[in-house]
Amino acid sequence: MQKLIFSAFLFLFCATAAFAHRVNIFAWVDGNAVRVQVGFSKSQPAKEAVLQIISLRTEQPLLTGQTNEKGQFSFSIPSIAKDEGLLIKVQAGAGHQNSWSMPPQEFGGKEEEVKESSVVQKEVSSVDTVVLRAMIREEMSNQLAPIRKILAEMQVDEPKITEIIGGIGWLIGMSGLYFAYRSKKKC
Repeated sequence: MQKLIFSAFLFLFCATAAFAHRVNIFAWVDGNAVRVQVGFSKSQPAKEAVLQIISLRTEQPLLTGQTNEKGQFSFSIPSIAKDEGLLIKVQAGAGHQNSWSMPPQEFGGKEEEVKESSVVQKEVSSVDTVVLRAMIREEMSNQLAPIRKILAEMQVDEPKITEIIGGIGWLIGMSGLYFAYRSKKKC
């Protein structure tokens, strides 16, 4: 029994860093594509993580894929995204999973209609407001894509040395409690 406990204890200390991290996922619109970045930390991408792209409204699967060596994946925006939005789920092995929601507004769809006064409509009658809004939305999306990526990366919490030492201390404490229980049981 002691060999089993020692083996389990040794395994916990020899486990890879991925076991101690959650998987992070970030997705953003970049022109006519959606870019996805998956990783355990800023410096550790989730290689070959399985992605499933789902309709946010109907929960119907649309596409599956796998991240590359840099933890990246991209795909063309499905036409359904403007009406229903997307949910991107990732599974990076060993129970690491997460998801990222992209509402229809991120794709230029289903926004509240702005009521315009008749005076404004008369002044811009030569310009199709729907086309103008679509052009502005697309250009803003293109310009903001790198900023969204930077902001998403800033949300990643790297494990701190105090958390790592605390986790090791917790494991040592639990094994100490077990051995104390075993020694009292023999008496």
